[in-house]
Amino acid sequence: MNIPGYQPKPVLDDSANELVRIVKLPSLHVAYTQTLNGYQVGIPKAWNRLNGVAALRGWISEDTRFIGVPYDNPGITPREKCRYRACITVDKNLVITRGDVKTTDLEGGNYAVLHFKGTTKDISDAYSFLYGEWLPQSGYMPDNKPLLELYPPELHTQSSIDQLEYDIALPVTLI
Repeated sequence: MNIPGYQPKPVLDDSANELVRIVKLPSLHVAYTQTLNGYQVGIPKAWNRLNGVAALRGWISEDTRFIGVPYDNPGITPREKCRYRACITVDKNLVITRGDVKTTDLEGGNYAVLHFKGTTKDISDAYSFLYGEWLPQSGYMPDNKPLLELYPPELHTQSSIDQLEYDIALPVTLI
């Protein structure tokens, strides 16, 4: 992951917990579009919309970071109503407050980062591990900020994705 200030360090020594790292992420200024149409249908549409606008306006460079912000647990919220933001980092001087694509700041701080590699069917297992196994014994609790998914740029340029690989970043604070 190539975000300034992103320097993973081990949380604990045992092998199960080495899967999760505590990372201090900087605040990030992003352009985003969001969907209220569920994860399966809404996420690809949100990324297509954002990538289209960003390409037309010249916002994407080799330094651009791609970030997803899932707001709902599909085990609780009906799948077709899950909310999600597709975000890309942009110049801090770019301010857009109206329209389908807007800008905002994602707050920096300490995040528990789990590297995920698998299929869309495996994602819920990764979240179950992070929230159900790692978090209760970690000495941390969730912080009051949204969870982030930190994607490699190529993830959103592939027409078919059989295998996913990205970082799940849970905001945390010490108990």
